[in-house]
Amino acid sequence: MIWQGEASGAEDGKSVTHARVPCDRCGALVPQHDLTHFTTEAGASDLCTLCLNADVAQRSGIEDFDNHPLTAADGAIHQFHLRTRLLGAIVTLEAYELKDDEPSGYQFQLIGEPDEDRFVQLGRLIERIHRTLATKYLAEEQCGSVGIAHAHAGNRWSRIVVERIREDADDFRGFLVHAGNR
Repeated sequence: MIWQGEASGAEDGKSVTHARVPCDRCGALVPQHDLTHFTTEAGASDLCTLCLNADVAQRSGIEDFDNHPLTAADGAIHQFHLRTRLLGAIVTLEAYELKDDEPSGYQFQLIGEPDEDRFVQLGRLIERIHRTLATKYLAEEQCGSVGIAHAHAGNRWSRIVVERIREDADDFRGFLVHAGNR
């Protein structure tokens, strides 16, 4: 079974179809590129990356393999795509989330020297991502509105409250997080 979703944004203005396929182990619908055809003595199956890693770690006797995706303070799971760009005298390492095959959600950029070790740069970028995801930026207010948790204004702490955000709260959260990472 393949799930077909549509998204606009193709260059010709037509919709683009994004196929998602279920993992044979956990049933999660994942993009085709996230499946691995895995054959064992029990037979063949198509496994998502998390199930493949868990199976290989168990078969290899690795008990402490960190197979957890990046999780934010609110419990949301995030998957990042990486891109490196050489821009003359600098190099940028970028991590971004995708929604309908377009960058959306958290976006990070690290600027470094072209001759610096890319794995060292990646380590710094991952530290930045972990710090950001560990911070809860929004807080639910008693009246049901959304506020920015611990917003810093000069030398005093303030609280910004946004009233009447109900249907579009997730869009607003994404906007605030995106604006905060600029």
